[in-house]
Parts: sequence; C-alpha cells; structure tokens
Amino acid sequence: MTAPATVTLRITLGAGDMDGLGHLNQARYHDLLGVARSRVLTEPFPDRGPGVPHGTFVVARTELDYLSEVRLADEWVEVHARIARVGTKSVTIENAIRRPDGVVAARGVTTMVAWDREARRSRTIGDAERVAYGAAVTAAAEASGPSAPS
Repeated sequence: MTAPATVTLRITLGAGDMDGLGHLNQARYHDLLGVARSRVLTEPFPDRGPGVPHGTFVVARTELDYLSEVRLADEWVEVHARIARVGTKSVTIENAIRRPDGVVAARGVTTMVAWDREARRSRTIGDAERVAYGAAVTAAAEASGPSAPS
C-alpha cells in the first residue's frame, strides 16, 4: 500500500481553539498538524496493533512559522501534511495550515522517528513503510516540487 502524497483535512474551529487575543491558540496549531501527520503516516497500514510497528512514530523535532492570524470568524482551516524525506529511522513531514481564503497561516517541518512500542526506543523503518512512504515522497515531489505545502 502507498501513503497518500499529501493529506488535506478540513477542520472546523470552535471558541475553545482561540486564545485571549481572539486568534487560534499557538498550541492548537500543533494539535491540528498532529492529526494530519498521523493520517499520512498510518493510512497505508490499517491493520496496526500490538506487534505491528508500521506507522508508529514519535515527534523528535518540530519547527513552525506562524505567518498569518487565524480567527474564529474563519470557521475552519485546511491542514496539510506530506512526507518529504524518508531516512533510516525517521521521516520528515512538511506541514501547512490554510485559512478559508487560501492564505497560509502557518508552515513548518516535523521530524518523526520510527518507534518500537515494546522496546521503548527508536527502530529502523521497515521495508513496507519505506516502500509506501518513498512512493509518497516521489508523488508529492512530482506534483508540486520540493517546497513545503503552500
């Protein structure tokens, strides 16, 4: 199975997502991006469970540039994630959040390390993951070039 080239999710915003200044709370950006990251990593492997490592990753590093305010009046955002690179034990995911008017509100990169649940440590990315994620990297690069979703 192949990972999707890009995952795009439309997520409705609520009052609880906003901070005291009336815009999307900075921590909420990371929550939203986490939903899309999880989908892009696990979608190729629907039969995950105990003893099945495919798609099991932890965040090792994240960077996020806040480019434009998101307000409650925007009502929803599109959250994008795509696998940009596959290493021996990690994948790099490019992320973006867009407002309904198409403006990119945030853009960033996250490094996810493959995780062995039982040993509680990093693991080598398996052959099935490498094939699925590698195909996604190729498809994303062909579709839109090497830059983060914009």
